[in-house]
Amino acid sequence: MGKPRKNQLGPLKSNSEKPIGPATALNSSSGGFKFQEQLLSPVLVNLMTAFIIFLAVALLRDQIYPLVLPHPKIPDFPIYCSSEAYLNDAGEQVGEIYIANLKNKSFSEMDLRSFITEQLPENAKAPDHLIRVFWVRDVGEMHLEEDVAFNRGKGQLAIKNPSGGGKEASIDVLDINRNALLRVIVHTNYVRPITRSDPALPFRLETPRKD
Repeated sequence: MGKPRKNQLGPLKSNSEKPIGPATALNSSSGGFKFQEQLLSPVLVNLMTAFIIFLAVALLRDQIYPLVLPHPKIPDFPIYCSSEAYLNDAGEQVGEIYIANLKNKSFSEMDLRSFITEQLPENAKAPDHLIRVFWVRDVGEMHLEEDVAFNRGKGQLAIKNPSGGGKEASIDVLDINRNALLRVIVHTNYVRPITRSDPALPFRLETPRKD
């Protein structure tokens, strides 16, 4: 009998003992990257969305806040406002804002702000300005001007006009005599006839008074 033949293939290795080559390691690493990408993508999208919303609120604060968080109304607030409009010779709408002191008592700006603070509900924010004027048309703009001659000897106003394409102006009463009536002129470049079918003013007022 001859000698047994040697196994020329060498000892067999289990698949579990197969060494991991560079290609296998690369595939495993790529899978990890894909998993991390899938995990982080929704997070990045949410962060970007939150940033865009924050930026929009910051830039459009004056337009958004009055709609979302309107200032509370104060019963028996002594200052009453009304407005009307007419057409000038160029066909542009001109507005008039009347500010009336309904009390037989003079008020300073501090008096009016104290009145508001004392009447505010708990945790409510006091308005930054006594009277806010909002431009409500898609085109055109406004410019407010105190009628100095009309107001002489009756009180003083502080007016802040829109800037940088803004649509909000403000009026603060610095002082007003008892039972006095003050007037502000609203100049506009808005051309549109005032008719019974469309009597709306190109602006609206927001005041602390609850009528």
